[in-house]
Amino acid sequence: MEMLFGDAADCLPEATLALCERYAHLVAMSVVTKTAYGDDFEIVRRRQPMTIASELLWQLVPPLAFATDDLVIAGLLEPCYDNGGDAFDYAVNRGMLHAAVFDAMGHGLPAAGAAAFALSAYRHSRRCGDALVKTYAAMDSALSEQFWVRFVTALIAELEIASGRFCWLSAGHPATASGPSRDRCR
Repeated sequence: MEMLFGDAADCLPEATLALCERYAHLVAMSVVTKTAYGDDFEIVRRRQPMTIASELLWQLVPPLAFATDDLVIAGLLEPCYDNGGDAFDYAVNRGMLHAAVFDAMGHGLPAAGAAAFALSAYRHSRRCGDALVKTYAAMDSALSEQFWVRFVTALIAELEIASGRFCWLSAGHPATASGPSRDRCR
């Protein structure tokens, strides 16, 4: 979206700038919302075809950017068109940012399936209100039952926005197969 004001751009009233910002937000929300109901925006944005694995993961991740007065978070999947086993998630609930990054073993659709399953297990635990260690245990158990030869490295974290207290847990790499390698708060 582009707005041109000619030579008067340097002295636009504050109210005009605020109105333009709100209009830009409305246009952005309309594009994001309407993208869920058709393929036109997605087709126009693409520079090349995506793999099936990338199609799967791009449909699961949350919006790429989120901002409030107190928090800005952004994420991206790379390589964009051929992502195999990487994913991320976040949610803001009652003043707490919940965030996760996943890297499933391998490439292609099998890795994307494991990453998608890990992401779903993470969301399930988060929505049940589980703490980080319990979330790790639930994810590990679910993945072990379904993907006994695959593993997913994960970093799961919580940020208490008002206080800045940050807790994280890193787990899933073969060297830490017996449990989480890190469970820290700062």
